Amino acid sequence: EELFYFEDGFNIYSHGLFYGIMLVVMLFSWFLYITIRERQYIYYLLYVLFHSAFQAAAHGLTYQYLGPTAVWWHEKSVALFGSTAIVFSCLFAIEFLSLKNSKQKHYIYLKAVAGSSAVAAVATLIFPYEIMIQVMLLLSLFMVVGVFVSGIARWREGDTPADIYTVAWASFLLGIVLIALNRMDVIPRNLFTENAMQVGASIEVILLLIALAQRLSLEIKERFRIQDAALAEHQNANVVL
Repeated sequence: EELFYFEDGFNIYSHGLFYGIMLVVMLFSWFLYITIRERQYIYYLLYVLFHSAFQAAAHGLTYQYLGPTAVWWHEKSVALFGSTAIVFSCLFAIEFLSLKNSKQKHYIYLKAVAGSSAVAAVATLIFPYEIMIQVMLLLSLFMVVGVFVSGIARWREGDTPADIYTVAWASFLLGIVLIALNRMDVIPRNLFTENAMQVGASIEVILLLIALAQRLSLEIKERFRIQDAALAEHQNANVVL
């Protein structure tokens, strides 16, 4: 009993660290959105929100602390939050990587995944959990492959923030692989492997936030460059006049 509570304490602290990181990231994203009013920031915020809700539901935290009597909702919430997180991860990728103008095939693919995930999110309220959780896992695979390949494509085109974006999703993908190997008993079960997805997700959201900040910095520099060019043109026009 003492050993159980000792090990469970580390587990609780790891959960607290994870959700603390997610909360800070969401608050910073909200600040960026209300300041700049660009959709990519609200899409990122909603992705982090629903991904955090998915993790909390999957670990039973929402059931334990928010609704211990809401058995029906707890059964539905895992697939619902997971499907919704997929929707906003695709929308964020489309906006952040400017896929609509640069990569039409990637844009159409991620739009299709987002639309399918939105339908799946609604369907989770109707169809059994054992069906919808498999649908959600399949859509998450399509999503991860889509955003990762899109990031690589934009990185190869010279889009600077896309490199951090791609590394961010690679860390999350590594976390998924580790948790899968853990569940198949290929690697030992310990504190790290049991929480590999949360570790990967934490690294991912921090790197994505850095990529957003880098994107913002480049946009500000570009605006100053355009203003300087317009001012120089205006001064030249005055000289000619």
